[in-house]
Parts: sequence; C-alpha cells; structure tokens
Amino acid sequence: MYKIPGYDNYYGSPKSRRLGLYAEPPTRYIDEDTVPRDGSELVFQSQIENVLLEVPFMKASHYLQTNSVVFNPHSHEYQVFCRGVVGEFYDMRKTLMTVNLRENYPIDWELSNKDEKDWCLFCLGSELCFKIYPLGVFYTQPSKSRDPLLSLGCYLSQDEIMILIKYLFNWFQLIGMEHAIAKWLYVLLVLQKRYLNEEEEQFFETFRDEFGKRFNPVNSEAVRLHLIYQIINDNFCIDKYEIVTSFLARASIKE
Repeated sequence: MYKIPGYDNYYGSPKSRRLGLYAEPPTRYIDEDTVPRDGSELVFQSQIENVLLEVPFMKASHYLQTNSVVFNPHSHEYQVFCRGVVGEFYDMRKTLMTVNLRENYPIDWELSNKDEKDWCLFCLGSELCFKIYPLGVFYTQPSKSRDPLLSLGCYLSQDEIMILIKYLFNWFQLIGMEHAIAKWLYVLLVLQKRYLNEEEEQFFETFRDEFGKRFNPVNSEAVRLHLIYQIINDNFCIDKYEIVTSFLARASIKE
C-alpha cells in the first residue's frame, strides 16, 4: 500500500513521521522558497520532499532526457515502466480514499473564490500564466509554480477538483503538457474520488484523445503526454484503448 507522507497508515496517526525529527503540521503554505517562522517550519521545510506526492513519471522524464534514451513506446523496458506508473497511481488513489487527510493538515490559505486566471497564477506561476493570458493577468511580483501538496489538495472539494482538471485541460491546449501542468494533473487525478457522470466521462475521453492529436515522440513533453494518457485511459474512460497502437494511430491523424 502507498505510504502517505507524514501519515502512519497502520495506526492512523498524523504524528508518525518517516524522518527522525517531528514537526507540527504547518498552518500556512510552505515550499522550498518560504522563509521559516520557527523551528517546526524549518524542520517541515527540510522534509518537504516527504510531503509531496511522488510523481514517478517526472523523474523518468528527466532520466530519459539526461541519458539520451530515445522515447520508444514499443520497447519492452518502456512498457514495463508505464505499467509501473499506472500501478502506483492506482495504489495511491486507493489509499487516499481510505483516510481523512484534513485531520493531518491544518489550513491557512484561501482557496475559494478563485477564477480561472487566479488558479492559473496559483498553480503554474507567473511565467506560464502570462503565456496563457498575456493581456489578462496582473501581479505585483513574479511567482513560481506551486507544488501540489497533499496539505493543499485535501481541502479541495470534488467539484473544485473537477473544475481545476478542466482548467488544466484548457491550459494544456494552449501551451502543451508543461511540467507544472503534468504534476498538478497527476495529483488532482489521484485525489478524484467520486463516480463520474456522463458529461465528466465524455470530458475525460476528449482529454485523452487530445493527447493523441498533439503527440510527437521527439518533443520534450512526449513522456508526460504518454503517461498521463495512460492514467486517464485506464482509470477514467469507459472505452479504453490499447495504449501503443491507439496512441500512434491518433498521432498520425495530426499529420
């Protein structure tokens, strides 16, 4: 079973940490650039990688690029890797359905009353947001994309999760499968718990099919597109496709 960062799955205790130092759960959003207010925040910040959901496809994308491995969905090694990613996604999602993360993480930031542009700036940061809304976003200083922390995501309702996924689809259509978009999609899909209605099922099929139209194996986004495609296809679509043959066929439609 997937080990929730900072959470003891056996005892259900939020105070059992994998690392030696215990830090009280933060009362505000904290990332690697936050200036700690006290010792607990400093310890928590040092363990920040322990609070993030592990996103294996991002690590793999970096590995493939740095080792000059050609993206090849037909290779046995790559197909085994894909099955591992989808299996871990399923395990994470199943585990998160059984616990109340809000008992573990207090909240100190306002998530409601955000429109699409506000969410874009919040999730993706000012640089990508300006690419999407070059004339429609105003901010006082540059901001980086936020990491999709469990302590944040657990306070989103299922309706808000679906709204954000749809926003990410819109942004993906405009600027492609950027790293920030991929990591938010992965975590929001993990946190999606409810049964889909007919409109939502159609949306996910449209989302999946759009990947095939945009796919180009030589682009830097190829691994992210391929793996998010497989996650959506296997977990959120009624009509499922064989990943390799259908993906290449859909890619040829673009040509």
